[in-house]
Amino acid sequence: MTCTRLLAVFLTVAMCACSPASPPRAVHNTESVTVMSFNVQNLFDNIDDPDKDDKAYLPIEAKQNDAHIAECSTIEVDSWRDECLNLDWNDSIIGHKLDVLATTIRQVNDGTGADIIAFQEVENASILDRLRNEKLADLGYLPAILIEGTDTRGIDVAFLSRLPLAGDARLHPLLIDDYPDRAGDTRGVLQADFRLPDGSILTGFSVHFPAPFHPTGMRIAAYQHLASLRDALPDNHHAFAAGDFNTTSEEDAREGLLRDYARPHWSVAHEIGCKGCQGSYF
Repeated sequence: MTCTRLLAVFLTVAMCACSPASPPRAVHNTESVTVMSFNVQNLFDNIDDPDKDDKAYLPIEAKQNDAHIAECSTIEVDSWRDECLNLDWNDSIIGHKLDVLATTIRQVNDGTGADIIAFQEVENASILDRLRNEKLADLGYLPAILIEGTDTRGIDVAFLSRLPLAGDARLHPLLIDDYPDRAGDTRGVLQADFRLPDGSILTGFSVHFPAPFHPTGMRIAAYQHLASLRDALPDNHHAFAAGDFNTTSEEDAREGLLRDYARPHWSVAHEIGCKGCQGSYF
């Protein structure tokens, strides 16, 4: 490992290596570890969870009742209301989505996938383990790392990794006192300490910052939260943060988010070698 503090600022899907000059290699090679960030956009199962607002992600036959229709009808955004009423989130659709995600992951490392993948927008560990077991079984990923958070819709951050954990994963809630009415639309930071082949520790942070329609102050608070977690690490830990930072180029140019809240604490992945890893809205 040649980088000890790496921030992978991605919007949707990107890959970085902590040894940017080295070609991608499997995790058994001690010279490099590859890290991928992937917002899988609503990776839900189709089982109704009463503790989450997952009513859009049900089979169409489960939506044909007055209670469901009435609840969907209260949604103000037309596309979201239509999805709630008419999206048929059946087993076939889920299977197709898992196929597409697996195909994307296999684009990295000559078909073997990144050594560590930081995910965003995953409903639960069960659906992520379906991806691992049904579509990626030959790639050697260990069981999904996901701790249920408090996002109203139930979307969480997670990891898949070939590296073993060196201790229990932790979810650090994002608490923003200035916007208490928006707490249901925030995700915590998932911390996982991975043991590298040489015995040292690589701490990963999977993040999903508040969406761009929220005030900039919420993303500033998220960057500050992440920096405080990094600063609390032992000095001998390697570290990376990867995920959906919801930092658009327009907002960054206007507000200097990377300049003021990322670069003082991290190296930014696409600035130190992965020029094609700036991410995409799509």
